[in-house]
Amino acid sequence: SLNDYPHILIGGATGSGKTLLLKLILMQCINNGFIVNIADFKGGVDFGRIWENHCMFVTDISNTTKKLDEIISELENRKKLYAKNGYKNISEYNNELIKHKRIIFACDELAELLDTTGLSPREKEPIKKIQNQLSSLARLGRAFGIHLILATQRPSVNVITGLIKANMPSRIAFSVSSGVDSRTIIDMNGAEKLLGKGDMLFY
Repeated sequence: SLNDYPHILIGGATGSGKTLLLKLILMQCINNGFIVNIADFKGGVDFGRIWENHCMFVTDISNTTKKLDEIISELENRKKLYAKNGYKNISEYNNELIKHKRIIFACDELAELLDTTGLSPREKEPIKKIQNQLSSLARLGRAFGIHLILATQRPSVNVITGLIKANMPSRIAFSVSSGVDSRTIIDMNGAEKLLGKGDMLFY
């Protein structure tokens, strides 16, 4: 239920099960008729071509910014419409009027999108914009049926900023290399002791 778990953060080392879980969640979103957008910076190796029939992909920083601008514009339109008609959220609106589809923005490797290590100030500007866009969606998206599902194998504070993390109420840690990584994802140690065979901790 995306009412109960509006945004999801998934962290874990390569091969721990992170991408498989992400794909399983996205398959449920597709089956429920949601609009699924995927930021994939790994050349499509984890998503077969059949996914292109059901999802929209962005594969670089420029297109990601444009897609997030489109999603934020839709959020603002829904905000005005719900306020005008006295609805608090998408569930109330959909009970009465023409149904709005839920919108998913997923990223299979958040570090490829947000890590600014070694970049010049000019190169950091579009990434900073994306951080702000994701923070806005994490903060406001729930009521309007817009949801983030973000995954990363490098759960550093440079990637998972405090503002994004504070608005990601559901977090999953697969096996990670250190207690620091575990705390970055779920605010506690433990994920560094997992077996790396699909076992996970859920916060």
